[in-house]
Formats: sequence, C-alpha cells, structure tokens
Amino acid sequence: MVDKCSVLRCTNPGSGTVAGPQKVPVCAGHKALMDAGAPWDLQGRSVVMDQDLAPAVEGWQAEPSAGADGLTLSLEVAGRAEAVRVFLRQSEARALAAFITAANGEG
Repeated sequence: MVDKCSVLRCTNPGSGTVAGPQKVPVCAGHKALMDAGAPWDLQGRSVVMDQDLAPAVEGWQAEPSAGADGLTLSLEVAGRAEAVRVFLRQSEARALAAFITAANGEG
C-alpha cells in the first residue's frame, strides 16, 4: 500500500518524503514545490502549505514602552488591513529573540 501525500487535502499518492521531526510522504508535485522553496510547515503528520499556512509577516516595528518595562511589537500580516499589535515584557522579548536566534542556527 502506498501512503497518500501528507499535504492537507491532497489525495495524490506519496512518491517522496520530507523530513521534519519525522519523515512524511508527499506527492511529486508538492515535493517539487518544497524543493523550489515554497513555504511549508509540519503539524503532527500533516504538511500545511498555501492557505493552510499561517499568514506571512510583511513588516514589523518595535516601540519601547514609555511606561512599563517592555515594548509594543506591531506586525503587518498578509491579508490584514491593520497591523497586529502586542505588548511584550522584557522577559518575553528576550525569550522570543533567543528562539529566533536558535531557529536561524545562530548563537
């Protein structure tokens, strides 16, 4: 039995694999898109792409707080007319920075 492609809603047979925390089957068409640099993510054993992927950040701005110890992070998100604004305490900002640094293979 051939496993079906792990990309959500794809019913094509898997003909290759992609590796995340585990290897999952994908069809030739999705494998080609991934190899060409299309964004994708692995959620459990399902691959998410296109409209199933979280929207992309198109821009951002950080403003130090004049009051509390922290900053306001504004994210311009694809498909949204207005920026998403969140307040980060300094400890949360440091944790986010450390995660991003590690995810990029730095430090």
